[in-house]
Amino acid sequence: MKKEKDNSKKVLLKGTAILSVAGLLSKILSAVYRVPFQNIVGDVGFYIYQQVYPFYGIAVSFATYGFPVVISKLYAEKISIGDTRAAKNILFPAFVSVSTICLLIFLVIYFGSTFFARLMGDPRLEPLLKMVSLTFLIIPLVSVMRGHFQGQVFMAPTAISQLGEQIVRVSLILILAFLLTAKGFTLYGIGKWTMFASVVGSLCGAMILVAFFIHHHHQSQIHFWNSINGSVKIMKVVWTEGIAVCISSLTLLLFQLADSFQMVPLLKESGMALTQAQVMKGIYDRGQPLVQLGMVLAISLSLSVVPFVAAMKRKSEEMTGYIRFAFQLSLVVSSAATTGLILIMNDLNVMLFENEWGSNVLRIFVLIVFFATICTTIISVLQGLDITYFSACIVIVGFFVKLLFNRFFILKWGTMGAAIASNLALLLMAVILIYRLRKTIDIRLVNWRFVIVLIKSLTIMTITISLFFLISRVFAPLFHGVRLFSAFVAICAAVIGAIVFFISIIRGRIFSKEEIILLPFGSRLQFLLKEGRVNRD
Repeated sequence: MKKEKDNSKKVLLKGTAILSVAGLLSKILSAVYRVPFQNIVGDVGFYIYQQVYPFYGIAVSFATYGFPVVISKLYAEKISIGDTRAAKNILFPAFVSVSTICLLIFLVIYFGSTFFARLMGDPRLEPLLKMVSLTFLIIPLVSVMRGHFQGQVFMAPTAISQLGEQIVRVSLILILAFLLTAKGFTLYGIGKWTMFASVVGSLCGAMILVAFFIHHHHQSQIHFWNSINGSVKIMKVVWTEGIAVCISSLTLLLFQLADSFQMVPLLKESGMALTQAQVMKGIYDRGQPLVQLGMVLAISLSLSVVPFVAAMKRKSEEMTGYIRFAFQLSLVVSSAATTGLILIMNDLNVMLFENEWGSNVLRIFVLIVFFATICTTIISVLQGLDITYFSACIVIVGFFVKLLFNRFFILKWGTMGAAIASNLALLLMAVILIYRLRKTIDIRLVNWRFVIVLIKSLTIMTITISLFFLISRVFAPLFHGVRLFSAFVAICAAVIGAIVFFISIIRGRIFSKEEIILLPFGSRLQFLLKEGRVNRD
């Protein structure tokens, strides 16, 4: 019996690892393609795309982090007691419930596109909104298929469909942007076709899942309906828990949505012309891929520990250790990423986007990496402890705080005000989430030694990068063009800073040998550890 439990735990952790890798690669693709895309269409073209992107991002979150999680939980519960028929009976009610929600959202966006475009301060966005709304029609099938496979701890279909969807979408966006720009299409026309590419990507993801489903169920009968009472119960769970989990994963997308609706109208209200407001929003949106890239490693590492939290719920001491490690890991990696991005911002901006425009705004913007990583980690831990509705409520509170702060700060400070509003809203969320976690579990998340080692490591990294900046100017004459030199400086500074920081952190012994081993390639980092005990007091 114990051996069976150990095997099932290994299968679960292996499956989680597969999904984590797929999610990591998808997020990297999702961040990286925006750089060449911006280079092709310019700041205004990037603004047009980013105005509508949050709607697509919300749809993807529904189909990746929201409904499949709840459906897989329902499915796994039936499988665990050996009731395969009841597990299959979940599929159709789940499909109906997700379809109801997504159809409603589609109708609101499609038929409200004129209203939403005007609310955004740019009526020409209407066709793009209509196009992106089609994505929500694909979400029910994708969500149910992924939930079905994840409930069987068969993660390959979800992982392959995620990657397939992103590869098709990103490739098509860049190809269409290049060809249509060369053909002389308007930026709004290009924006519409890039949204079409996103719909095609979602369709490809759905087709991959259907292919897996047909292959694995070609001889078995799928039961599409249950008793009325059973179906209503399933639909109620999917509606309530599903929506709560979806909202919990939407923090940054909701903040982007707030900026889409508020920034251009408020910039115009402050006396700025529409074309200038569009350029300013496009420059501000350069921060989105930077934040995504900054968060990818931090989130992937800290969330790799979260499955152990759920697995250890009955062993409070071990569970507390994993929660502390996940939180401290999120602090360490996100603070390093944030500090590094702030230090290299000028050169990074030139390397990626050809000029230094908006570098000071982007420095404030990338502070989001630190606060959002903390919020995401704690929300995931709370979900592992079956506390879902509270997290969803805090995300909604954060969204309304962002809306309120935007109203005042954008009028006063422009795009800088929007960046400040995001960080203040996230700070408030982080404080409330930490309070709730500590109220739920008696845990000391950090001690003074941890804080001192972290500050010391960040200081060493800052000094090292600053010295490199001084030395690097000697090599400037060797490079033809400012952009190439900026690329050299940004990449070298990032690599040198990261190496120095992590050596300092590991040798500071704030993490134990056992904790280091939990990390990817952790066994290879043990040689950096100093002898001695890790102090948790």
